[in-house]
Amino acid sequence: MRNKRYSDMCDVFSLRFNRMMDAKGVTMKQAATDLVIGYVSLCKWAEGEALPSCCLLAEMAKYFNCTTDYLLGLEE
Repeated sequence: MRNKRYSDMCDVFSLRFNRMMDAKGVTMKQAATDLVIGYVSLCKWAEGEALPSCCLLAEMAKYFNCTTDYLLGLEE
């Protein structure tokens, strides 16, 4: 069972990750290809089931032109 803090961060990340994919106009499959990550992993992040590693998080922030803090819900 996940702790509440981790679960809350997964939920926020999922919301913002999906929002950024919509804003960029990419599908999950396209984002997975562009970021060179597995589609299944990306689906888990999009559904709030897990978080990416810090290295991947940094790449995602670059890809979406936002900050890692934004993706994690630490800033608006």
